[in-house]
Amino acid sequence: MPRKQSTDAKKARGLQKATGQAYTAALREIRSPRRSLAAELRAAGLAAQADWLEARQAWLVEWNRLSEVVSAAEEARFHAPARLSRPARRGG
Repeated sequence: MPRKQSTDAKKARGLQKATGQAYTAALREIRSPRRSLAAELRAAGLAAQADWLEARQAWLVEWNRLSEVVSAAEEARFHAPARLSRPARRGG
């Protein structure tokens, strides 16, 4: 552990000690601005808006994951040998 921890690291260590969750999970929770905004919205009595924000965040995570899968598939197709990437011609 470094001599001087960042403020987020100190908060994460405190959260880890208080809740028993993993340090990296606590750090991720502290550094996630969307989640903290959703928590603030809930605290202000705006649960519907907090749900909307979390749903959009989940959608973006899934969209990014699918985008990476499509990119990997396109990259694999681009680098595939010609006999595998194009269907064989039949007939005359």
